[in-house]
Amino acid sequence: MAIKIERRRSVVTLYQGNYEHRLRELFEEALSTERMEQAVSSRRMSSKSKANELAKEYDKLLAEAEETAVPVTVWAIANRHWGPLADEHPPRDGEDDDQTRGINMKTFPEALMLASLVGPDEADTLDEIKRLGREKFDELGDLSRLHVAKIEHAAWDVNVGDEDLPKLSLVSLLKQQRELDSKLQDDLE
Repeated sequence: MAIKIERRRSVVTLYQGNYEHRLRELFEEALSTERMEQAVSSRRMSSKSKANELAKEYDKLLAEAEETAVPVTVWAIANRHWGPLADEHPPRDGEDDDQTRGINMKTFPEALMLASLVGPDEADTLDEIKRLGREKFDELGDLSRLHVAKIEHAAWDVNVGDEDLPKLSLVSLLKQQRELDSKLQDDLE
């Protein structure tokens, strides 16, 4: 029986219009307000606090943004396609980053993004992947540079990002941290 390894994938959420900017503003304002309220008063955040009102506004806007958001799935490309795709984007002379990575960092990220829009069972050859990736990208419409950058970043990360998580029990690590925090509080009393 052959073992099949599923390829990594990631979903990029593209918000319509100005949602992302407004969400970031509300998030930062809520955190800043919470810090100021904590500095003025040692009481816990009450339901009447300005920070809590901003947090509720953020949650409401996030739910609204999610309703119209466009999810874009990016896939890790097969290793057999990586080399030929990279060969089409040789490093530029005099560009240290290109030389280190062995690819043209100006043109390769877009090519990788387009190839990463194609799922593992949708195409076999690199030419098919490139054609289908371009079609899928064009279906997204006239994207902003921010949206393209988000997809490019996710494609890079899903293909070469390091996800070596510690092979330890997270439950044990949290328990150790709680015991350490408890000991620190006992020492302070």
